Amino acid sequence: MFNFVTNQHDVQQVPKASYDACNSNNAIGGMITNGPANVTLISTGAHYFICTFNGHCKAGQKLAISVSGSAGTPG
Repeated sequence: MFNFVTNQHDVQQVPKASYDACNSNNAIGGMITNGPANVTLISTGAHYFICTFNGHCKAGQKLAISVSGSAGTPG
């Protein structure tokens, strides 16, 4: 869950190079502009998210998440 105020932040998934550079080049999917927002990660691997508002990413508003696999079906 990304808990942010609409019109003050956003969430954009990006590739690692864009994450490292804090830019939205080669964005993955649509930008999330209404907060709070839930994002379901359905594939393993690294996922990178940034806030595209001017200066926010460089101030630390970015998140890298590593998904290693599912826990299976609960019994």
